[in-house]
Amino acid sequence: MSILLNWFVILSSFAIEPTNPEFMCADRGLVKKEFVTCMEKTKLKLDWYAATACHAIQNNQKFVKCLQDIVGGDFNNEALDRCVENIDNSDESIFACILSVKNKRFPASNQSVQMNSVKKRQAE
Repeated sequence: MSILLNWFVILSSFAIEPTNPEFMCADRGLVKKEFVTCMEKTKLKLDWYAATACHAIQNNQKFVKCLQDIVGGDFNNEALDRCVENIDNSDESIFACILSVKNKRFPASNQSVQMNSVKKRQAE
């Protein structure tokens, strides 16, 4: 019941609230092997927003796979919101959406450098 409640809260707000992935592993009622794998993934570099989007996936094996596939990735939070905003989305569509926005984000420092370069070229 708590899984469905947490899933509903994530989806109903349309804005992902980052959650510690360790709590997700404990909350899902995973079998021992999946739980151990899930906890191992939480020790790696996980984007908490992306992990929370993965938590919208109902199938436990797909959830753990999602965590595995987001390790080390950078994500745009607004794009992740769109991945989970429709409560009718299937696990596959949520997963595909999350992976489609992986590493599509530019750090703010790079954006300002790019903007300055464009301004300099326009001034020349």
